[in-house]
Amino acid sequence: MLRAVARPSTLLLASLLALPADESQAQARIGPVDTTGPAIHWDGQGLRLRSPENDRQLRLRNVIQMDMPRLWIGDDQPGISSFAIRRARMTMDIVLHPRVSMRLMPEFSANGVVDLEDGFADVSFSRATWLRVGRFRSPYGQERATLIIDQYFPERSIASSLTSNRDQGLQLTHEINRGELELMGGVFNGVPDNASAFADANTDKDLAARVIWRPRRRTVRGSAQGLVLGSSATRGRQSPRGTDLQTPAFRTPTGTTWFTYRTGVGGTAADGWRERAGGFVQLHEGRLSLNGEVLTNRAMLRRGTAAARVQTSSWLGLAAWSLTDHPASQVGLTPSRNGSAWQVLARVAGVRVGDAAFPTFADPAAAPQRATELALGLNWYLQRQTKVQMAFERIQFDGGAPGGASRPTERFATARLQVMF
Repeated sequence: MLRAVARPSTLLLASLLALPADESQAQARIGPVDTTGPAIHWDGQGLRLRSPENDRQLRLRNVIQMDMPRLWIGDDQPGISSFAIRRARMTMDIVLHPRVSMRLMPEFSANGVVDLEDGFADVSFSRATWLRVGRFRSPYGQERATLIIDQYFPERSIASSLTSNRDQGLQLTHEINRGELELMGGVFNGVPDNASAFADANTDKDLAARVIWRPRRRTVRGSAQGLVLGSSATRGRQSPRGTDLQTPAFRTPTGTTWFTYRTGVGGTAADGWRERAGGFVQLHEGRLSLNGEVLTNRAMLRRGTAAARVQTSSWLGLAAWSLTDHPASQVGLTPSRNGSAWQVLARVAGVRVGDAAFPTFADPAAAPQRATELALGLNWYLQRQTKVQMAFERIQFDGGAPGGASRPTERFATARLQVMF
């Protein structure tokens, strides 16, 4: 028979494990049971159902992102324009025990297919140390780590093409001084850049590590501000699997593929060690947000008898300013109950593929060596759970067309409505 009153030991342990989770970080620990309010509670953090003993909890959150028809600027543009549901996701965070929790996040596609984006369990050893096992984002790439609902622009920049998405493995996280210093290390299957995978290509694994330092932290009207510095790296072996050559494909924010290695019979395969390293900085001060990131990947490629180590690098710079009197943060603006908030932003990013890739492993007449992105945006927060994003983007390429010419520049404007609870 379930007790109607919470056990003191359970509540004490839950409070010790309770750390202020940064919702913009994919690695943030699932929060403990919220014992405030009724057992069934719906607020800005989602719908929560709590057990009578206050030791178990289910939190449900949903998000849907609806894109307006994209406006292509110019006659030589590659895409189409249509209404689209970009994402429809449900997140279920389940606290099974003060030390054990889990997350399931299915995504519903427009064609009726359901994919599992996140599926993992967290096991806490102490208030500062926990283990995550399952499917989640590997700890490499800060823009990639920011939850998609909190992205400044409708889509991530081209710089994140050098990071992988979901992978499967385990990760140990330890925090010092209540999160001022955060250390992560893990073992993963290893997937190509800009990709996700459920199956492993070989028996080798990727080792990944990330360090995050928050030397200055403060809360301004409920928004987390301050300086954040971080660095991450991975190392592992890659190898082709049948017709899957395990080489990456880079895409623009519209989903248009702008770079691939040679494919088909006799194509380029990732076969050997891959090392990646990157660093980032974030500053949130008053109405201003600044983000910067650099990434460098080195991978062994083979095609026939030819082999070479190819280095690819990317960079990102972003600035956002609140037009209304709302403090900036990594998760965006939080308007007052009866008002709204506006934010203007600008982003520049670039990707460069190393000289060693051409012409053996990539065709210079079809694959640009460099891409540079410029984006301007305007965000309107009707409330914390409703956001309208409008953006203009220009992506210029160096090479990628016959005769030494360059691939046509992409120019487009896009708008998105995001609603969540």
